[in-house]
Amino acid sequence: MKTSNCLKTMLKINSRTSSDSDDGKDLCPFCDEEMPPNPSSKLLKMKAELLLLPNITKGIGRPGAMSLPWLQRASFCGLHDAEREVIPHGLTQGWPTSIDFKKLERVSFKLAFEDHPA
Repeated sequence: MKTSNCLKTMLKINSRTSSDSDDGKDLCPFCDEEMPPNPSSKLLKMKAELLLLPNITKGIGRPGAMSLPWLQRASFCGLHDAEREVIPHGLTQGWPTSIDFKKLERVSFKLAFEDHPA
């Protein structure tokens, strides 16, 4: 799938837009929660795509607030929450950043066999 020129332009725009709060923190244009300090390219692309939707309307409460139905923005808001809170917490706890599912399957099978010998 090719990315449109408009989308490419929006991806280049600094993530600090009119969605900034009074204290300088970048807020989600849809839920007003704080955005992660270093958003992933996936998150920035999702934001740009949502801002191009034809049914987007100006939100209320602060400049830069936008409104979309929950189902259209749920994945975006969930991802920015994960990038701001969940992922950094996992990294500080030493959680893995990737999973080798083939190795996990062998370990799980071995543990299950040890717990329930024939």
